[in-house]
Amino acid sequence: MCEEKWFEELLRALDGHTAASFAEAEEALSRGFQPFDEFITEVNQEFVRHKSGEQRD
Repeated sequence: MCEEKWFEELLRALDGHTAASFAEAEEALSRGFQPFDEFITEVNQEFVRHKSGEQRD
């Protein structure tokens, strides 16, 4: 009986984690690719800064 309760609690915890992850994923997808676009913009800016720093040396 104790093992069954432990297993049931594990399944509930996993279910809660899955539900939270699903909600986070839905929220991220609702924003479209904006976070990815921001990341790419930052990478490009850093690349330009790095490249212009190399040219000055």
